[in-house]
Amino acid sequence: MLSRHRTNVAASLLAAALLAAGCGTAAGDDAASNPPSTVDPTTTTTQTPESPTTAPPTTPTTTTLPPTTTTLPPTTTTTTTLPPTTATLPPTTTTTTQPPTTTTTTKPSVTHTVTTEEYAMSPGTLVIKAGDTVRWTNVGNMDHDITSGVDPTPDGGWASPTFAPGESWSRTFDTPGTYDYFCSLHPYLMPGRIVVEP
Repeated sequence: MLSRHRTNVAASLLAAALLAAGCGTAAGDDAASNPPSTVDPTTTTTQTPESPTTAPPTTPTTTTLPPTTTTLPPTTTTTTTLPPTTATLPPTTTTTTQPPTTTTTTKPSVTHTVTTEEYAMSPGTLVIKAGDTVRWTNVGNMDHDITSGVDPTPDGGWASPTFAPGESWSRTFDTPGTYDYFCSLHPYLMPGRIVVEP
């Protein structure tokens, strides 16, 4: 045991000497000012062997993370309700203009007879209504005619052709008034008059 201790001391001294030789001038200055200590060979230095370091057992660490819960905000659906569109059309006014109704009452036509005799009209004056017809019939033995005007002057209003015994001639009077006439074949002898009332 002592022999091993000495060997260790000698090795330590040798290492110190080599270290001092390698440091150069600065080391020499330090060696001159601080001479190496003399180890007493009789002094026993006991080095305590290093005790092995036992690391504490590693305890596995388990980290439990809390569950992550992601809460999404509720989705809000916005419904826009448009008011109903009501198209109001203006009322259609149809104006039908009917022409004025004119009612014409047609009276039945009445035919009146005047006979032409020898040098006379019968009746000499005849009263009728507007729209009536006068028929002259020759009942004599001579020819006659009917000419408008005061005997013996024609006024150019109207005149019949000559009609022989047994023949007739007619004219309708639509306008109220007094109409004189005569036979132009026998002037001053056969005057006549028609009075037309409304």
